[in-house]
Amino acid sequence: MIKRILEVEVRGFRSILERQTVSFNADVVILYGPNGTGKSGLLSAIEYGLTGSVIDLARFGEDYPRCLTHVRSEARGEVAVSFLTEQGTTARVKAVVGQGHESQQYVSEQEKRSYAERCFLSQARLHRLLDTYLAADEGGGEQRLIRFGRELLGLDLLEDLAGGLFEIADIRRIRGASQTFQQLLAAKEIADEAVERLERSLQLKTDSYHSALQSFQQILGGPEPADRKSGV
Repeated sequence: MIKRILEVEVRGFRSILERQTVSFNADVVILYGPNGTGKSGLLSAIEYGLTGSVIDLARFGEDYPRCLTHVRSEARGEVAVSFLTEQGTTARVKAVVGQGHESQQYVSEQEKRSYAERCFLSQARLHRLLDTYLAADEGGGEQRLIRFGRELLGLDLLEDLAGGLFEIADIRRIRGASQTFQQLLAAKEIADEAVERLERSLQLKTDSYHSALQSFQQILGGPEPADRKSGV
């Protein structure tokens, strides 16, 4: 039985004309690229290398398996899959379009069906699945896909939890519910009033000081005494 796919080598298969070697020796492998670059072709190559067929294309009986070979390839398309077995050994199987494959000793018929039905969701099947799940319920409710996602991810519970946390985190509720916060607000009001009284008292003293200073300056700048003018 296959434990992990290590490497896939493809030539002249589907949209892949030149020989390409792709490593799959990782816990997660992401295939990314624009349309027509060979993502689906590579996955079909893995399916063909492991099972000897591509189920979604086999339904085109008149053009199958000829459609698996690239239209400009001079030879039949071929796929080689290297993998790690459960026994810890490395194995490699090769499949040539129209000439069978060599994976019988590693992949059972049940595993082939499991891979074709569960491990790879083609674009055609994905479109049909999305069309089904995007349709609304007969009663006009939410779409099946949305409901499925909510049930799978527990979004109803998550939304309720998030709503509760939002209410708890509302500062207005904290102000109203915290006795200590209310005491701090009262102490702040008392302190603000005391500061205001001090500012008023300081302003009055400042005004009084300026008034006294002005009077003193007027006295110093007034007419000299008569005895000083006569020289007595």
